[in-house]
Amino acid sequence: MGENSLPLDEDFNSCDIPVKQSDRKGSHTLFDLKYHLVWITKYRKKVLVRTFAVRSRELIGEICKENEIEILKGHVSYRHTTLAAFRRN
Repeated sequence: MGENSLPLDEDFNSCDIPVKQSDRKGSHTLFDLKYHLVWITKYRKKVLVRTFAVRSRELIGEICKENEIEILKGHVSYRHTTLAAFRRN
């Protein structure tokens, strides 16, 4: 038996696995899902400028809050919007 393997009679439920705040658990699983979304304007036209860029950021924030999505990182450019997020529950 190798150094990293568990003995056959080891109780797997007693193994300590560090769980982060963002990790989610099922009955037999532990997972951490993150989403990377990119919204690009048609023909990459430069429309996400000034007040429209500010308003799009506000709308994305509101929608994420309503759906219990936490934004990890985001960026609004004049041609695209990038969002890295995960769902809380």
